[in-house]
Parts: sequence; C-alpha cells; structure tokens
Amino acid sequence: MQHKGKRGSRQTARDPIAIMDALLHDVAAQAAEDHVPTAKDRRWARGALAKLQREFDQDPPGDRVRPAKRGVTIPPELLELDREILLAQIETLKKLANVNYQQSELTGLSDHDLRVMLAMLLDPERH
Repeated sequence: MQHKGKRGSRQTARDPIAIMDALLHDVAAQAAEDHVPTAKDRRWARGALAKLQREFDQDPPGDRVRPAKRGVTIPPELLELDREILLAQIETLKKLANVNYQQSELTGLSDHDLRVMLAMLLDPERH
C-alpha cells in the first residue's frame, strides 16, 4: 500500500503488526534492563536455587533416570547443510509456502535448532 504525503511523494506503508512487534520487544527489553530486584524476587530466587540444589544432592548424576529421547529425526541430507543454506531454505519456505514460525530472529538459534526447524517445516506430518 502506498500513501501520498503532503508534497505528493510516495511512501510505502509499514506493516502495523511488525511495528507493534518491534515496539513490544523494545518495551520488554527496557523493562528487563530497568528492573530492580525486590526482596520478594531475591527470596524466590534463593528458594528456587535451594530446591534445585536439593534435587541434585538427592540423585547422583549416574543414577538419574533420563527420559527416553523424543523429538525430530533430522534427515541425513539436512545434516550436510551449512548454516547459510539452512537459513536460506527456511526463508524460502517462509516466502513461497506461507510458512510461519514463532522465532522472530533466526540468528539466535544453533545450527541444530535450524535443522530441527527445517525438518519440521518440510515434513510436519512426521513430527
């Protein structure tokens, strides 16, 4: 969509959802930076750490029961791809196949995360 300004110049309208997403991200980041922990926050953190320490003390690492691994099977052809190709394929799927995903920036994901995402996008029925 294009809008005419006062002087007849043409400007491309911005996506309001993208603008709101960027604003919410900035507000959340600023709130996290400005947060000063309260006594209640500190008590909760000490309690959470104490609970975690008790759980570690109860079960030595060798004795812990590990849940069966579940998840996505990454096809061998995806294991061979480097990061740039993984990113390019995900972006291509986003554009061509109207694929949506929750991660706004793929730069924060590991190569393994990208392979899992691509495997799920290519064959959602299997996962």
